[in-house]
Amino acid sequence: MSLAIAAVLGNAVVTFAGCAVLALLAAKVSGSARMGKYILLAPWLRVAWDVVHGPAADAYVFTDGARYVGVENVQLGLGRLMLPVLTLKVELPESEGPFAYSMGDVITSWLSSLLGTTALTALVCAIVGVSGFLLALRAREFARWRKILAALELDAVCRETVAIRWRSLEILTCKNGDLAPCTSGILRPRVWLPVRMSTQKHGAALEHELAHVRDADVLLFSVAGVFADLFWFIPGSRRVERYLRDTAERAADAAAIARGVAPSVLARTLIERAGHPLRLGAGMTASGASLRNRLIAITTHRSSGALERWVRHSIACVLTASVFLSLFGGYL
Repeated sequence: MSLAIAAVLGNAVVTFAGCAVLALLAAKVSGSARMGKYILLAPWLRVAWDVVHGPAADAYVFTDGARYVGVENVQLGLGRLMLPVLTLKVELPESEGPFAYSMGDVITSWLSSLLGTTALTALVCAIVGVSGFLLALRAREFARWRKILAALELDAVCRETVAIRWRSLEILTCKNGDLAPCTSGILRPRVWLPVRMSTQKHGAALEHELAHVRDADVLLFSVAGVFADLFWFIPGSRRVERYLRDTAERAADAAAIARGVAPSVLARTLIERAGHPLRLGAGMTASGASLRNRLIAITTHRSSGALERWVRHSIACVLTASVFLSLFGGYL
């Protein structure tokens, strides 16, 4: 069993790398931050599918003492649906034994011969254990924020309830000076705003947060965070999660501008609230490179033409589809 799990985890590392490249390219090509943030979920969804699907019944790792004769496991494109399809075949020395079905088979075979089965089993258990520990920390952080929200609710000086799409949304204005405009809740969304804001900045912050609610960004961030905890061992997983969050913030900025918020007001609001310590699931706050990128996007915001959007979105859809149909690690 440990060999099979190790092979699947090995495939996950290789697969995520290839899928992340395609997804990042698709998000960039789309020209839409709103579309891009959903595209950036694709690498985790693909890896999660591969892990649930598991190895082939006749995978190389199930045959004791066998040696592989070759591996052909990298296919980039849309398979039989359309061209281009790039297939890379890596030839390995011939010997007796079955075909190596995946890169994970090869990696697991090498680790097993290098470390031994017992050590490999311990390594797999350590990886799974760390994933469980990170998820426990996330649950603990969730419980801590629930207490903070309960205290903020008592601190609210104004409460409004509005209907947005199919949900009822509560807007709370609080006296806490450390609070940054933010959004919480999935089934019962809430927008939290500090009381000390000018009318213009209050409106800009509210439109930004309402965009988060419309797109269910708190749910999106939660799903991405859980995946990043589960697959913490994959290089680049946290980086993709941070990029997804930054993309979602830029999408909310663009939505606020589209609803009439002046870019200069939104930029000033973002700068004023940057660095405030109380930040919840989704919000206006940013720092460092993320803040600079958002300010650049706000000040250079432009609406593209219908033809340009159609071309960009079509290319992005093709690239995103190839995330799920391309073969990187194996067992697809």
